[in-house]
Amino acid sequence: MELKRVPRVENLLYFMQNTRKRLEPQLKSNTENAAQTTVRTLIYAPETQASSTPEAVVPPLPGLPEMKVEVRSLTENPPQASVIKQGSTVRGFIAGIACSVAVASALWWWQVYPVQQQLLQVNDTAQGAATVWMASPELENYERRLQQLLDTSPVQPLETGMQMMRVADSRWPESLQQQQASTQWNEALKTRAQNSPQLRGWLQTRQDLHAFADLVMQREKEGLTLSYIKNVIWQAERGLGQETPVESLLTQYQDARAQKQNTDALEKQINERLEGVLSRWLLLKNNVMPEAATGTTAEK
Repeated sequence: MELKRVPRVENLLYFMQNTRKRLEPQLKSNTENAAQTTVRTLIYAPETQASSTPEAVVPPLPGLPEMKVEVRSLTENPPQASVIKQGSTVRGFIAGIACSVAVASALWWWQVYPVQQQLLQVNDTAQGAATVWMASPELENYERRLQQLLDTSPVQPLETGMQMMRVADSRWPESLQQQQASTQWNEALKTRAQNSPQLRGWLQTRQDLHAFADLVMQREKEGLTLSYIKNVIWQAERGLGQETPVESLLTQYQDARAQKQNTDALEKQINERLEGVLSRWLLLKNNVMPEAATGTTAEK
């Protein structure tokens, strides 16, 4: 497009100067604001041949505020509410443990400790220790438990009953139930002791036979009448027949078992004799043997 007339250079110069004067204050104010709110952006670019040449400076974007990023650690400055909550949780946990220990200790003292003491008292006796062993057998204690039973007196159960009677009498002296039970116990012991024969006829027969043997030796030359000999033999048989030693009953029981005979009557008789012997022995040891039981039973 051709101009109708050629502009003069002076007019162009005036136009440029007026434009510069008009825009220069605005550019200065924008530059100051950009200097205050500049956000520097880092751009990574690989090294190339073109990177060696100076790059054009990108002017800052006007009007953008400066962005500041601050990273804080939660462990350094935890929130106050979290600290309070964590502390209360720890205190509650410790209080729960303390309460559990207290309750467990009370239950142990109330339930477990008395049972342990009773178990120790049971183990002090041979029969009790054997009962505990049969509940939970242990090979290490097997020989010792058997030896305890061998060393135990056969009247130990009855002696335990005497101890129980003394304890009950001291603890409940006015109790009617205690008095009745103790009386029944004493009467049962006395009845058993009375059933135990004293074998006075058997002892007397031995003495009579010994005296008869001496008399025979003395009158060997003089001679003995037949009636006298019959009388001595009859008395000996009568004395031996009235009372039978328990050892003789055991021998009869052994022979009956060997011949496969009925032994119920013998078993009952032997049990009664053994109970009577043990009861009588216990009463004699405790000096409470009644006079009725010390009398002879030869009249039966």
